[in-house]
Parts: sequence; structure tokens; C-alpha cells
Amino acid sequence: MMIGLTGLRSLAKLSLRPFLCAPPSANPALDHGRPPNSKSGLATVPPAVLPESGGTAAGPVAVPSAGPDRKKLLGNHQSSWSPCDPPALTRGVKRHKWRQKQVPYNLIDGSQDSDPDVLARFVRLDWGAWVHPYPGRFRKLYRKTGKIKSELRRFLIAGEELTHMLDSMVNEKWRKPRYYVDDPYERYHKRENFEITRRRPAFED
Repeated sequence: MMIGLTGLRSLAKLSLRPFLCAPPSANPALDHGRPPNSKSGLATVPPAVLPESGGTAAGPVAVPSAGPDRKKLLGNHQSSWSPCDPPALTRGVKRHKWRQKQVPYNLIDGSQDSDPDVLARFVRLDWGAWVHPYPGRFRKLYRKTGKIKSELRRFLIAGEELTHMLDSMVNEKWRKPRYYVDDPYERYHKRENFEITRRRPAFED
């Protein structure tokens, strides 16, 4: 019967857990009461305990299982000092919350604030479409041919789902048509090449 690396790790955890979670013995010197390390799975001693107990990082430190000596020795580590807890609970790991969909509003006039990242990466046309350039179009240009470089100069039109999301991330000011002098996107604000959206005759005299 062959056992893989995952099976060996699980067997090692099962063999070490009775020793780590064993009840305190009669001799305090044999019961170290140290939490398991998250990397090696073995017991370690926090640096704050070493100067008080007189031990070193190389050798074990005898920690009493109960009594005032244990409280004096551990100090603030008393609450999280358990050999049976998982490593994530014994270490002060800062967890990041999931990003939620939030719409910021101005505290002065109560208007919705626009996301500056949307305005810096996307352009909204007058007929409601959002366009953006190719991502990473300036990376490793020495590897790309002239045809690919010319293709990267084009803009992409955002899909329906992304368009609705971008419209909700900006306020009404940026959802209305805006006019600029020498606007490079002026020819794209109108869709004259489609029969349904055409506003002027196809052929003018």
C-alpha cells in the first residue's frame, strides 16, 4: 500500500496530536504547554516568555500547567495559550474583510460620489457605452509584431453587465453627455453607421 505526501502529513498530525493535547502530567517540567507552530506543526515558545523564564530559543521552557506561577510567566498570553487550538487562533493574524458593494455619498450636499478609478480607466460615450483600451498594451512591446501593436491601439467596448456596474459607480454628472474642445472621441459619440441609430440621411446632397 502506497501513501502519498498528503497521507504522510495527515498521519504525522494524528501521531503528534495526542502528545500536544495530552493532559498535564505530575511533573511540570515535562508539560511545557506550548502552542503548535503553524509552519512545522511542533511546539514553540513566544519571545515574550523567554526573558522571564530564563530559557533560550534553542531549549524548551518549563511552563506550569496551572497556578499563579503560570499566570505570572505567561502574562498576556494566558487567554490564547492552548496546545489544542489551531495555529490561526494562537497567532495574531489580521484578516481582511470581503469587499462589499458600497455607494459613497457626500456628507455636505448628499450627492453620490464618483469612483475616481472608473473615470481614469474608462470613457463613457453619449449613447451609453463604456470604452477602455487593451490592458497591458505597453508591456513587452519588443516581443510584439507591428500588426499586434496596431491592434493594441484600438479600444474595447464594455459588456452589458460591466456597463451597468460602471453606471452605478458614477453620479448623474458623468452619465450625461459632456462636450470638450477637440474631443478625440467626438466621432464615436454618434452611431451613424447603423440604420436604427442613424440621425441623418445616409447620402446627403
